[in-house]
Amino acid sequence: MSADEASAVLGGLYATADRDFPRRGISCHTYVEAGLKLYFAAGKGLCGVAADALRGPQVLVDGVALVARVPSALEQWSFDRADASCPFTELFYMPGEEAGSLTLGMVLCV
Repeated sequence: MSADEASAVLGGLYATADRDFPRRGISCHTYVEAGLKLYFAAGKGLCGVAADALRGPQVLVDGVALVARVPSALEQWSFDRADASCPFTELFYMPGEEAGSLTLGMVLCV
């Protein structure tokens, strides 16, 4: 999906801010009204979505709401989910000690 196609899906909203990461071939488009940041890879299209935890759209995984949750509760949910999978295949940590899920491609940025 291109940035123009994403804007059409978002009801004609256009990014209010753009940021490029040329060495990585990634651009970030911020849609404040939708509470989203969309990441696009050069020549490949949409490669990542970040929902604003306070005003972004609700995101559900296995019926569990991820947006507007207490960070400690969301982290515990991630741990419980990891316990149900093969050892050492689910969780990882970013430099700021933010937990992430490999299978979901998600990082809990608080």
